[in-house]
Amino acid sequence: MTVHQRQLDEKAFHEAFDAYWEAHGGTESGLRAAICTYLEKAEQDAAEIDRLRQALTLPDADRRQWFITDLLAQRGYFNRSDICNAFGVSVPQASLDIRRWIESNPDAAAYNMTSKRYEAKR
Repeated sequence: MTVHQRQLDEKAFHEAFDAYWEAHGGTESGLRAAICTYLEKAEQDAAEIDRLRQALTLPDADRRQWFITDLLAQRGYFNRSDICNAFGVSVPQASLDIRRWIESNPDAAAYNMTSKRYEAKR
């Protein structure tokens, strides 16, 4: 479903409209800015939904690899318990998944022994 096929979220639209109307002194440019902002947000939401749907079609092992990459991008760190909790896998399986991920992404993260987690390399 494209952004144009979806129904407008009235509350979100009115909130964006009110904010931009006020910020732009109640002008026509404020109205245009509010509409553009709402549509941009709707497009971002649709893209995120599509990204998550694609991840759900992956085989389990690949989905866990995707999950590790996503955690690192979103939070900047991950650990075994994240994988165990999200997928219900054992600690040894999570360790194997992490090892596989590190082999594919050797320069992406380093283990922090103090916090006991893998953190994104800056």
